Order: sequence, then structure tokens, then C-alpha cells
Amino acid sequence: MNKKSGFTVIEVIVAIIILIGATFLVFNQKNEVETAARDKQRRSDINNIYQNLKEVYYKKNGYYPQKINEKNLPGVFPDSFKDPNNIKIDGQSADGKRSDYSYNPKDCNQETGHCKTFELSSRLENEKDYRVSPKNKSNS
Repeated sequence: MNKKSGFTVIEVIVAIIILIGATFLVFNQKNEVETAARDKQRRSDINNIYQNLKEVYYKKNGYYPQKINEKNLPGVFPDSFKDPNNIKIDGQSADGKRSDYSYNPKDCNQETGHCKTFELSSRLENEKDYRVSPKNKSNS
């Protein structure tokens, strides 16, 4: 008998299909992990700003500001004011894309700029938008 070593065409095709499937799964999982990490960073940034507004700024001043930035919230790491796309809170990029982060002061005195409350929010990729306010810190 004459024995030939090697793979049949069917075996090669099956191996290629398995490799393509494995590659697809790896890239899909990688994207899911990256998306979850961005959402986690968004929630962390919003919570950091929230805690500083409530526990530091409000306790010191007795009101909330109309706008937030590094100057009036020095305890917040400056990068927390930027979303994962590097767009500042309530800002937009050069191509018109709006920030995922939003600060909405409420019940503000127009003369003094002092506000009674606020809402912070972030658009998330895999979940509902994340919103926090002094009276109701929750997802909505």
C-alpha cells in the first residue's frame, strides 16, 4: 500500500472555519471588555464629581455652582471632567460630537449664580444613561 501523509481538503477547510470562528469570538470579547471599561470609567468620573460637589463644594459654600470646572472643584482629578472621547463636560469636539457627560444645575439664582440642586449624567454604551442628583442618586 502506498501511504501519503498530509491533510485532506476537508480537514483544511474545517481548520480554517474553526480559526475564523475563534478569531471572531476573541475580537467580540475584546470589544465587550473595552466597552464595559469605558462605561465603568464614565460612572466613576460622574461619582467623583458628584461626591466633590456634595461633600466639598456644597458644605463649604452652601450652594451648587452654575458651571463646574477644575477651578471650582480642585479636588476632582482634571481628567474626570473629560469623557472617554476626551471631550470636556457639556462641551463638544471640533467635529461637533457632544460630550457624554452633562451637568445640569437647577433652581439657580440668576443674580448670584447659586443653585439649590443639580443633576449629573453620562451616556453609557451598554446600559441606560447614568444619572445622579443630591436627592436621588440612581440609574435611570
